[in-house]
Amino acid sequence: MHVSGYIGTFMVLIGLLVTIIGFARHRAVLLKVEPPPPGTLAPSRAAHVAAAMSCALVCVLLAAYLATNAT
Repeated sequence: MHVSGYIGTFMVLIGLLVTIIGFARHRAVLLKVEPPPPGTLAPSRAAHVAAAMSCALVCVLLAAYLATNAT
């Protein structure tokens, strides 16, 4: 694999890390702005979770592709 393949894989993995950190920070802010009532679980925000998981999945698949096929 050439240097460009390593750099591309590294950049995709950094994107994955930023996606995960951004989702965690977003969720923390939402819980501060709209705390759940006492005795209940935090509400599920399916759209936010789906978007973060989709981005994470694309990053993982792209990193795997680059790691195996970059020449």
